[in-house]
Amino acid sequence: MVTIEDINYIKKNHPKLHIKYRNNDLYLIGEFEMKARFKNETLEEEFFLEFSIPASYPNDFPKVKSLDEKISTTYHTNPDGCLCLGTEANIYEIFNKERTLKNFME
Repeated sequence: MVTIEDINYIKKNHPKLHIKYRNNDLYLIGEFEMKARFKNETLEEEFFLEFSIPASYPNDFPKVKSLDEKISTTYHTNPDGCLCLGTEANIYEIFNKERTLKNFME
C-alpha cells in the first residue's frame, strides 16, 4: 500500500509526475528528472515515464515504462515493455533496505 509519506515525497520532489489511479494501482506519469553520479561525473536527464505501482506494493516492485523515444525499446527493456532496472535479486536487495517510493526512485 502506498503511504501518505510516499505521496508527499512525489509531490515535493517530482512535481512533474501526475498521480493517477487505475484498477487499484497507482500510476505516476510525466517528466522524471534523473540525476546520477558515475565515475566522478554527474549525469542529468529528463525522461517522460510511467511508474506503475501495484496494489500489492510494497510486496511487489513498481514497474517503469518509457513514454518518449529517449530510451530505445530494444535497450534494457523487458518483454512487457517495462524498463529493465536490474535483476530481480538486485532490485530486491536495494528496495528491501527501505520499502519506500523514495528509495525506489533514487
